Amino acid sequence: MGGLLSAYHLTGETDTKLLHLADELGDRLAWSFDTETGIPPETAQLRPNGRPRAYLSSTAEVATLQLEFRYLAKLTGKQKYRKYVDRIMDVMFKAPKYDGLAPIYMDAMSGKFSGSEIRLGSRGDSYYEYLLKQWLQTRQSESAFHTEYEAAMEGVKKYLVTVSPSQKLTYVGEIQQATSDTPHFNPKMDHLVCFLAGNLALGATKGRALSDIPPAQLSARNREDLILARELADTCMHMYLDTKTGLSPELVYFRHIDPVTGKEAYFNKDDQLIQPEGDILARSNDRHSLLRPETVESLFVLWSITGEEKWREHGWRIFSAIEKWAKLPAGGYTSLRDVTAVPPPREDKMETFYVSETLKYLYLLFSDPGSVPLTHYVFNTEAHPLPQFNWD
Repeated sequence: MGGLLSAYHLTGETDTKLLHLADELGDRLAWSFDTETGIPPETAQLRPNGRPRAYLSSTAEVATLQLEFRYLAKLTGKQKYRKYVDRIMDVMFKAPKYDGLAPIYMDAMSGKFSGSEIRLGSRGDSYYEYLLKQWLQTRQSESAFHTEYEAAMEGVKKYLVTVSPSQKLTYVGEIQQATSDTPHFNPKMDHLVCFLAGNLALGATKGRALSDIPPAQLSARNREDLILARELADTCMHMYLDTKTGLSPELVYFRHIDPVTGKEAYFNKDDQLIQPEGDILARSNDRHSLLRPETVESLFVLWSITGEEKWREHGWRIFSAIEKWAKLPAGGYTSLRDVTAVPPPREDKMETFYVSETLKYLYLLFSDPGSVPLTHYVFNTEAHPLPQFNWD
Protein backbone atom coordinates (compact mmCIF):
# COMPACT_ATOMS: atom_id res chain seq x y z
CA MET A 1 0.00 0.00 0.00
CA GLY A 2 2.82 2.38 0.86
CA GLY A 3 4.42 1.76 -2.51
CA LEU A 4 1.19 2.41 -4.39
CA LEU A 5 0.45 5.61 -2.48
CA SER A 6 3.96 6.93 -2.83
CA ALA A 7 4.02 6.16 -6.55
CA TYR A 8 0.65 7.90 -6.97
CA HIS A 9 1.94 11.03 -5.24
CA LEU A 10 5.16 11.04 -7.28
CA THR A 11 3.16 10.99 -10.53
CA GLY A 12 1.74 14.34 -9.47
CA GLU A 13 -1.40 12.53 -8.37
CA THR A 14 -2.32 11.90 -12.01
CA ASP A 15 -2.16 8.11 -12.28
CA THR A 16 -5.51 7.31 -10.69
CA LYS A 17 -5.05 3.59 -11.32
CA LEU A 18 -2.46 3.53 -8.54
CA LEU A 19 -4.84 5.19 -6.11
CA HIS A 20 -7.64 2.82 -7.14
CA LEU A 21 -5.38 -0.18 -6.41
CA ALA A 22 -4.41 1.25 -3.02
CA ASP A 23 -8.07 1.83 -2.19
CA GLU A 24 -8.96 -1.72 -3.21
CA LEU A 25 -6.13 -3.12 -1.12
CA GLY A 26 -7.20 -1.00 1.84
CA ASP A 27 -10.72 -2.42 1.56
CA ARG A 28 -9.36 -5.97 1.55
CA LEU A 29 -7.00 -5.38 4.47
CA ALA A 30 -9.81 -3.77 6.47
CA TRP A 31 -11.33 -7.18 7.21
CA SER A 32 -8.34 -7.83 9.47
CA PHE A 33 -9.46 -5.06 11.83
CA ASP A 34 -12.72 -6.83 12.70
CA THR A 35 -11.50 -8.09 16.06
CA GLU A 36 -12.58 -7.42 19.65
CA THR A 37 -10.10 -4.57 20.03
CA GLY A 38 -9.42 -3.65 16.41
CA ILE A 39 -5.92 -5.14 16.75
CA PRO A 40 -5.34 -7.23 13.60
CA PRO A 41 -3.76 -10.69 13.60
CA GLU A 42 -0.25 -11.19 12.27
CA THR A 43 -1.62 -12.79 9.10
CA ALA A 44 -3.88 -10.51 7.08
CA GLN A 45 -7.50 -11.46 6.47
CA LEU A 46 -8.31 -10.56 2.84
CA ARG A 47 -11.78 -12.07 2.39
CA PRO A 48 -14.98 -11.36 4.33
CA ASN A 49 -15.65 -14.97 5.30
CA GLY A 50 -15.64 -14.70 9.04
CA ARG A 51 -13.90 -12.66 11.70
CA PRO A 52 -10.12 -13.04 11.91
CA ARG A 53 -8.82 -14.82 14.98
CA ALA A 54 -6.26 -12.59 16.66
CA TYR A 55 -4.44 -13.59 19.79
CA LEU A 56 -0.85 -12.42 20.15
CA SER A 57 0.15 -9.82 17.60
CA SER A 58 3.55 -8.23 17.06
CA THR A 59 3.71 -4.72 18.49
CA ALA A 60 5.75 -3.43 15.55
CA GLU A 61 3.41 -4.91 12.96
CA VAL A 62 0.13 -3.57 14.32
CA ALA A 63 1.69 -0.13 14.88
CA THR A 64 3.18 0.09 11.37
CA LEU A 65 0.01 0.55 9.34
CA GLN A 66 -0.87 4.08 10.34
CA LEU A 67 1.03 6.29 7.89
CA GLU A 68 -0.37 4.36 4.96
CA PHE A 69 -4.01 4.14 6.07
CA ARG A 70 -4.10 7.75 7.22
CA TYR A 71 -2.73 8.99 3.89
CA LEU A 72 -5.21 6.77 2.05
CA ALA A 73 -7.99 8.40 4.09
CA LYS A 74 -6.71 11.83 3.10
CA LEU A 75 -6.59 10.98 -0.62
CA THR A 76 -9.90 9.14 -0.88
CA GLY A 77 -11.89 11.08 1.71
CA LYS A 78 -12.86 7.73 3.28
CA GLN A 79 -12.36 8.39 6.97
CA LYS A 80 -12.96 4.73 7.80
CA TYR A 81 -9.31 4.08 6.95
CA ARG A 82 -8.15 6.60 9.52
CA LYS A 83 -10.56 5.25 12.14
CA TYR A 84 -9.22 1.71 11.79
CA VAL A 85 -5.65 2.65 12.63
CA ASP A 86 -6.48 5.41 15.10
CA ARG A 87 -8.43 2.81 17.07
CA ILE A 88 -5.28 0.67 17.25
CA MET A 89 -3.27 3.60 18.57
CA ASP A 90 -5.95 4.43 21.14
CA VAL A 91 -5.73 0.87 22.46
CA MET A 92 -1.93 1.01 22.55
CA PHE A 93 -1.87 4.39 24.28
CA LYS A 94 -4.17 3.10 27.04
CA ALA A 95 -2.31 -0.18 27.58
CA PRO A 96 0.10 -0.11 30.56
CA LYS A 97 3.75 0.25 29.56
CA TYR A 98 7.11 0.26 31.31
CA ASP A 99 8.14 3.93 31.48
CA GLY A 100 6.89 4.48 27.95
CA LEU A 101 8.37 1.24 26.64
CA ALA A 102 6.08 -1.33 25.04
CA PRO A 103 6.61 -5.12 25.20
CA ILE A 104 6.96 -6.78 21.81
CA TYR A 105 3.57 -8.55 21.79
CA MET A 106 -0.04 -7.42 22.19
CA ASP A 107 -2.96 -9.55 23.27
CA ALA A 108 -5.53 -8.69 20.62
CA MET A 109 -8.35 -10.05 22.77
CA SER A 110 -7.70 -7.81 25.78
CA GLY A 111 -5.89 -4.91 24.11
CA LYS A 112 -3.00 -5.14 26.56
CA PHE A 113 0.64 -5.89 26.02
CA SER A 114 1.72 -9.47 26.62
CA GLY A 115 4.92 -10.57 28.30
CA SER A 116 7.71 -8.35 29.55
CA GLU A 117 10.31 -8.53 26.80
CA ILE A 118 11.19 -5.09 25.44
CA ARG A 119 13.43 -4.31 22.50
CA LEU A 120 13.78 -1.85 19.66
CA GLY A 121 14.76 -4.60 17.24
CA SER A 122 12.45 -7.19 15.73
CA ARG A 123 8.78 -6.95 16.74
CA GLY A 124 9.35 -3.64 18.50
CA ASP A 125 11.14 -1.22 16.17
CA SER A 126 8.45 0.32 13.99
CA TYR A 127 6.15 1.12 16.91
CA TYR A 128 8.62 3.77 18.04
CA GLU A 129 9.37 4.89 14.48
CA TYR A 130 5.70 5.55 13.72
CA LEU A 131 4.99 7.38 16.97
CA LEU A 132 7.23 10.17 15.71
CA LYS A 133 6.27 9.94 12.07
CA GLN A 134 2.52 10.10 12.66
CA TRP A 135 3.11 13.41 14.43
CA LEU A 136 5.24 14.67 11.56
CA GLN A 137 2.89 13.35 8.86
CA THR A 138 0.09 15.73 9.79
CA ARG A 139 2.50 18.61 10.29
CA GLN A 140 2.91 18.23 14.03
CA SER A 141 -0.80 18.85 14.65
CA GLU A 142 -1.58 15.75 16.77
CA SER A 143 0.39 16.10 19.97
CA ALA A 144 -0.60 12.73 21.47
CA PHE A 145 1.85 10.95 19.16
CA HIS A 146 4.71 13.26 20.11
CA THR A 147 3.93 12.90 23.83
CA GLU A 148 4.10 9.10 23.57
CA TYR A 149 7.27 9.30 21.49
CA GLU A 150 9.06 11.49 24.01
CA ALA A 151 7.99 9.23 26.88
CA ALA A 152 9.30 6.21 24.99
CA MET A 153 12.65 7.87 24.26
CA GLU A 154 13.04 8.73 27.93
CA GLY A 155 12.48 5.07 28.74
CA VAL A 156 15.05 4.06 26.10
CA LYS A 157 17.66 6.36 27.62
CA LYS A 158 16.87 5.25 31.17
CA TYR A 159 16.88 1.48 30.67
CA LEU A 160 18.34 0.51 27.30
CA VAL A 161 21.19 2.87 26.40
CA THR A 162 24.62 2.01 27.78
CA VAL A 163 28.31 2.21 26.84
CA SER A 164 30.70 -0.67 26.22
CA PRO A 165 33.78 -0.93 28.50
CA SER A 166 36.73 -0.77 26.07
CA GLN A 167 35.69 0.89 22.81
CA LYS A 168 33.19 3.14 24.63
CA LEU A 169 30.48 2.38 22.09
CA THR A 170 27.01 3.68 22.87
CA TYR A 171 24.43 1.02 22.11
CA VAL A 172 20.81 0.08 22.79
CA GLY A 173 20.28 -3.22 24.60
CA GLU A 174 17.13 -5.09 25.51
CA ILE A 175 15.05 -5.88 28.57
CA GLN A 176 14.24 -9.56 28.97
CA GLN A 177 12.03 -9.07 32.02
CA ALA A 178 10.47 -5.69 32.77
CA THR A 179 8.49 -6.74 35.83
CA SER A 180 10.79 -5.62 38.64
CA ASP A 181 12.59 -2.52 39.87
CA THR A 182 15.82 -3.89 38.36
CA PRO A 183 14.85 -5.28 34.94
CA HIS A 184 17.15 -7.87 33.41
CA PHE A 185 19.34 -6.13 30.81
CA ASN A 186 20.53 -8.03 27.77
CA PRO A 187 23.48 -6.42 25.88
CA LYS A 188 22.13 -7.51 22.50
CA MET A 189 21.48 -5.16 19.59
CA ASP A 190 19.86 -6.09 16.30
CA HIS A 191 21.01 -4.30 13.17
CA LEU A 192 17.34 -3.27 12.96
CA VAL A 193 17.92 -0.95 15.94
CA CYS A 194 20.18 1.24 13.81
CA PHE A 195 17.05 3.04 12.53
CA LEU A 196 16.96 4.83 15.88
CA ALA A 197 19.92 7.08 15.10
CA GLY A 198 18.06 8.68 12.22
CA ASN A 199 14.78 8.76 14.13
CA LEU A 200 16.33 10.65 17.03
CA ALA A 201 17.86 13.22 14.68
CA LEU A 202 14.57 13.57 12.85
CA GLY A 203 12.71 14.11 16.11
CA ALA A 204 15.23 16.67 17.35
CA THR A 205 15.00 18.97 14.31
CA LYS A 206 11.66 17.95 12.73
CA GLY A 207 13.64 17.29 9.57
CA ARG A 208 15.18 20.76 9.34
CA ALA A 209 18.86 21.17 8.54
CA LEU A 210 20.91 22.38 11.50
CA SER A 211 22.23 25.20 9.35
CA ASP A 212 18.67 26.58 9.18
CA ILE A 213 18.01 26.41 12.93
CA PRO A 214 19.18 29.16 15.30
CA PRO A 215 20.95 27.46 18.24
CA ALA A 216 18.47 29.00 20.68
CA GLN A 217 15.67 27.04 19.03
CA LEU A 218 17.24 23.71 19.96
CA SER A 219 16.19 22.64 23.43
CA ALA A 220 18.49 20.74 25.78
CA ARG A 221 16.44 17.65 24.95
CA ASN A 222 16.96 18.21 21.21
CA ARG A 223 20.72 18.60 21.66
CA GLU A 224 20.85 15.48 23.81
CA ASP A 225 18.97 13.49 21.17
CA LEU A 226 21.32 14.69 18.43
CA ILE A 227 24.35 13.61 20.46
CA LEU A 228 22.80 10.20 21.04
CA ALA A 229 21.90 9.93 17.35
CA ARG A 230 25.50 10.53 16.30
CA GLU A 231 26.84 8.11 18.90
CA LEU A 232 24.47 5.33 17.88
CA ALA A 233 25.28 5.84 14.21
CA ASP A 234 28.99 5.58 15.03
CA THR A 235 28.33 2.30 16.86
CA CYS A 236 26.35 0.96 13.91
CA MET A 237 29.31 1.81 11.68
CA HIS A 238 31.61 -0.16 14.00
CA MET A 239 29.32 -3.13 13.40
CA TYR A 240 30.34 -2.79 9.75
CA LEU A 241 33.91 -1.54 9.78
CA ASP A 242 35.16 -3.86 12.52
CA THR A 243 34.38 -7.00 10.49
CA LYS A 244 36.70 -8.45 7.88
CA THR A 245 34.21 -7.82 5.08
CA GLY A 246 33.12 -4.34 6.15
CA LEU A 247 29.51 -5.55 6.48
CA SER A 248 27.46 -5.87 9.63
CA PRO A 249 26.16 -9.10 11.19
CA GLU A 250 22.42 -9.48 11.62
CA LEU A 251 22.77 -8.87 15.34
CA VAL A 252 25.55 -8.50 17.86
CA TYR A 253 26.24 -8.62 21.57
CA PHE A 254 28.43 -6.18 23.48
CA ARG A 255 30.84 -6.87 26.27
CA HIS A 256 29.01 -5.70 29.35
CA ILE A 257 29.95 -5.19 32.97
CA ASP A 258 27.12 -6.17 35.28
CA PRO A 259 26.45 -3.14 37.52
CA VAL A 260 25.46 -5.37 40.46
CA THR A 261 28.32 -7.88 40.44
CA GLY A 262 30.93 -5.75 38.72
CA LYS A 263 31.81 -8.74 36.56
CA GLU A 264 31.65 -9.14 32.82
CA ALA A 265 28.48 -10.83 31.65
CA TYR A 266 28.74 -14.46 30.57
CA PHE A 267 28.53 -15.21 26.88
CA ASN A 268 28.22 -18.42 24.90
CA LYS A 269 31.30 -20.41 23.98
CA ASP A 270 30.81 -19.68 20.28
CA ASP A 271 30.88 -15.91 20.76
CA GLN A 272 33.53 -14.23 18.66
CA LEU A 273 34.89 -10.72 19.03
CA ILE A 274 34.86 -9.13 15.59
CA GLN A 275 37.92 -7.14 16.71
CA PRO A 276 40.43 -8.85 19.05
CA GLU A 277 40.51 -5.93 21.52
CA GLY A 278 36.99 -4.74 20.81
CA ASP A 279 33.61 -4.96 22.49
CA ILE A 280 31.37 -6.39 19.76
CA LEU A 281 30.66 -10.12 19.75
CA ALA A 282 28.94 -12.09 17.00
CA ARG A 283 27.56 -15.57 17.55
CA SER A 284 27.78 -18.18 14.84
CA ASN A 285 24.04 -18.07 14.08
CA ASP A 286 24.03 -14.27 13.85
CA ARG A 287 26.94 -13.55 11.52
CA HIS A 288 24.88 -13.42 8.35
CA SER A 289 23.96 -10.24 6.47
CA LEU A 290 20.69 -9.66 4.64
CA LEU A 291 21.96 -6.27 3.37
CA ARG A 292 19.52 -4.48 5.64
CA PRO A 293 18.78 -0.74 5.26
CA GLU A 294 18.62 0.65 8.79
CA THR A 295 22.17 1.98 9.04
CA VAL A 296 22.19 3.65 5.62
CA GLU A 297 18.75 5.07 6.43
CA SER A 298 20.23 6.80 9.46
CA LEU A 299 23.25 7.94 7.46
CA PHE A 300 20.88 9.59 4.96
CA VAL A 301 18.90 11.33 7.69
CA LEU A 302 22.03 12.49 9.54
CA TRP A 303 23.58 13.78 6.32
CA SER A 304 20.39 15.67 5.46
CA ILE A 305 20.19 17.25 8.90
CA THR A 306 23.84 17.88 9.82
CA GLY A 307 25.54 18.22 6.44
CA GLU A 308 28.52 16.37 7.93
CA GLU A 309 30.51 14.68 5.19
CA LYS A 310 31.44 11.71 7.39
CA TRP A 311 27.98 10.21 6.93
CA ARG A 312 28.42 10.10 3.17
CA GLU A 313 31.89 8.63 3.58
CA HIS A 314 30.44 5.87 5.76
CA GLY A 315 27.74 5.21 3.19
CA TRP A 316 30.32 4.84 0.45
CA ARG A 317 32.26 2.32 2.55
CA ILE A 318 29.12 0.23 3.01
CA PHE A 319 28.23 0.43 -0.68
CA SER A 320 31.78 -0.53 -1.68
CA ALA A 321 31.70 -3.57 0.62
CA ILE A 322 28.33 -4.63 -0.82
CA GLU A 323 29.70 -4.28 -4.35
CA LYS A 324 32.78 -6.32 -3.44
CA TRP A 325 31.16 -9.22 -1.62
CA ALA A 326 27.44 -9.36 -2.44
CA LYS A 327 27.19 -8.46 -6.13
CA LEU A 328 26.71 -11.42 -8.45
CA PRO A 329 28.42 -11.61 -11.87
CA ALA A 330 25.16 -12.54 -13.58
CA GLY A 331 23.34 -9.62 -11.98
CA GLY A 332 21.66 -8.91 -8.68
CA TYR A 333 22.95 -9.15 -5.14
CA THR A 334 22.85 -11.84 -2.49
CA SER A 335 22.67 -12.19 1.26
CA LEU A 336 25.83 -13.46 2.96
CA ARG A 337 26.14 -16.26 5.52
CA ASP A 338 29.11 -15.00 7.55
CA VAL A 339 30.50 -11.47 7.34
CA THR A 340 33.41 -12.36 9.65
CA ALA A 341 34.87 -14.72 7.01
CA VAL A 342 36.76 -13.74 3.85
CA PRO A 343 35.40 -14.44 1.36
CA PRO A 344 31.94 -14.58 2.95
CA PRO A 345 29.82 -17.59 1.90
CA ARG A 346 26.88 -16.55 -0.24
CA GLU A 347 23.19 -17.40 0.12
CA ASP A 348 22.00 -16.97 -3.50
CA LYS A 349 19.00 -14.97 -2.24
CA MET A 350 18.20 -11.26 -2.38
CA GLU A 351 15.70 -9.73 0.02
CA THR A 352 13.16 -7.31 -1.47
CA PHE A 353 14.07 -4.58 1.02
CA TYR A 354 17.58 -4.43 -0.41
CA VAL A 355 16.26 -2.73 -3.56
CA SER A 356 13.30 -0.86 -2.06
CA GLU A 357 15.19 0.46 0.97
CA THR A 358 18.95 -0.09 1.13
CA LEU A 359 19.71 1.03 -2.42
CA LYS A 360 17.13 3.82 -2.24
CA TYR A 361 18.67 5.33 0.89
CA LEU A 362 22.16 5.01 -0.59
CA TYR A 363 20.94 6.78 -3.74
CA LEU A 364 19.37 9.57 -1.69
CA LEU A 365 22.50 9.87 0.45
CA PHE A 366 24.44 10.95 -2.64
CA SER A 367 21.64 13.01 -4.20
CA ASP A 368 20.70 16.65 -3.76
CA PRO A 369 19.60 16.99 -0.09
CA GLY A 370 16.49 18.79 -1.29
CA SER A 371 15.30 16.05 -3.63
CA VAL A 372 13.03 14.54 -0.96
CA PRO A 373 13.10 17.12 1.87
CA LEU A 374 12.51 15.73 5.34
CA THR A 375 10.50 18.84 6.19
CA HIS A 376 7.90 17.87 3.59
CA TYR A 377 7.96 14.06 3.58
CA VAL A 378 7.97 11.13 5.95
CA PHE A 379 9.39 7.80 4.85
CA ASN A 380 7.31 4.83 5.78
CA THR A 381 9.01 1.77 7.23
CA GLU A 382 9.66 0.39 3.74
CA ALA A 383 11.32 3.65 2.58
CA HIS A 384 8.40 4.94 0.50
CA PRO A 385 8.22 8.74 0.77
CA LEU A 386 4.76 10.02 1.71
CA PRO A 387 3.97 13.75 1.79
CA GLN A 388 3.11 15.60 4.96
CA PHE A 389 -0.41 17.06 4.96
CA ASN A 390 -3.17 18.77 6.95
CA TRP A 391 -6.49 17.05 7.55
CA ASP A 392 -8.46 20.12 6.50
